[in-house]
Formats: sequence, C-alpha cells, structure tokens
Amino acid sequence: MRKIKIVNPAAGRGDAAKFANNSDGVEIYYTKCIGDAERFCTEALLQNPETHFIVYGGDGTVNEVVNGIMNSNACESALFSAVSYTHLTLPTKA
Repeated sequence: MRKIKIVNPAAGRGDAAKFANNSDGVEIYYTKCIGDAERFCTEALLQNPETHFIVYGGDGTVNEVVNGIMNSNACESALFSAVSYTHLTLPTKA
C-alpha cells in the first residue's frame, strides 16, 4: 500500500510541518491553499486506489482528504489517519 503524508504547514501554529518529516521514507505533500488536499488525494487515488494518507493538519485538512477519498470512489481501498495538534494553555500559580 502506498503511503503519503498530507501536511498543512499552517496547522498547529506550524507544528504540523515540524513533525511531518520524511525520515521514514514516506512521500510528503504540503498544502498551499484551500482545496489542495482534496485535489491531491483525488488525483493520487486515480493513480493508485490503495493509498494510506497520513494527515498532519486540522479539521479542514482532514475534511478535504475524506472528500478526496469519496470523490475518487476509493472508499473500499483507501485509508487515512489524522495526526492532530492541540495547544493547551495551562494556568500559572500566583
């Protein structure tokens, strides 16, 4: 199965791009604007419907990947995993 990381470099205050490296040899696609992830996923699945997308981004990026999978009719063969980034603000003691 082909693996591709889809990275929204703006997600998680830039943390998504920091953590999504290709040290494991997995192909990386960086989004540049709204709709990029959906277009890329649709095109990638037309080439190889057995693709696992690892999504580094927020809910918008995940939504685009799911829509790309649905648009390509690869629901039976494509997979996706979402890596989420949350920043917590913890109170300080006075």
